[in-house]
Amino acid sequence: MEYNLEKFINIYHVQAKKSFGQNFINNQKVIDKIINAFDFSKYQTVLEIGPGLGALTLSLIKKHNNVICCESDKDMFSYLCDITKDENVKIVCSDFRRFSFEEHNIVKPLIISNLPYNLTKQLIMYSLENNPIDMGFMVQDEVAKKYQYVKGKKENDVVGLLLNMLGDVSVVCKIDRSNFTPSPNVDSAFIKIENLKKFDKHDYEILQILFKEPNKTIKNNIKHSKLSYILEMGEDEEFSNFLQERCYRLSVDEHQRLLNIIKQKEKQYDITSLRQD
Repeated sequence: MEYNLEKFINIYHVQAKKSFGQNFINNQKVIDKIINAFDFSKYQTVLEIGPGLGALTLSLIKKHNNVICCESDKDMFSYLCDITKDENVKIVCSDFRRFSFEEHNIVKPLIISNLPYNLTKQLIMYSLENNPIDMGFMVQDEVAKKYQYVKGKKENDVVGLLLNMLGDVSVVCKIDRSNFTPSPNVDSAFIKIENLKKFDKHDYEILQILFKEPNKTIKNNIKHSKLSYILEMGEDEEFSNFLQERCYRLSVDEHQRLLNIIKQKEKQYDITSLRQD
């Protein structure tokens, strides 16, 4: 079946729900740009979050024989089951944040979505926790700019840093708001994160501390955190220099070195504590 937004809306009498952050892609050229950005032979499974009216879904099932869609809107779930009844695709009715990868035997997937913008961070983080090979997400254009981490850019944030530490981040295309129905109040961009390394929750917790107040020094942020004890363990020149910086001013590689130093100090502290006990 071919995607035809106007036809689907008229036949199924479906409407976008603001509570689900739904905005449907209405331009096939945009869909083609997104789909053509991926090498589907890499993936055992393609998992789509929030397929909505099937804009991406109907193209994904032409590219891969193991597509699973997770849809939390029960009305959209019923609609999707109907339009894909003759297709090789699995539709699951679930909030993605409670979706079980193990139950559905999903390993090494591509996770792809036209994300609801109010849940962007939550859904990206849950995706990372389940260790995909690659991810591709529609996000607000301003968010895409944050996720393109550049040393010294004040808009840098902790999720953007994490994505760039774990994988290769690129913008597939920028998308004007007119390419959606209903039209959102912002322009969008589709980002791709490839070759992802395994997510480490503890690493992310440390990065969150460093970015707690981005305009304050790293030393100040550590001082007012559960890591404050590492400031009493002595400072070599590199660590001392890092402490005087603001987090957004460091490069991705510098953040990785700082993260390694902090983890080493944590390890030394644990060993010393055990000896004292």
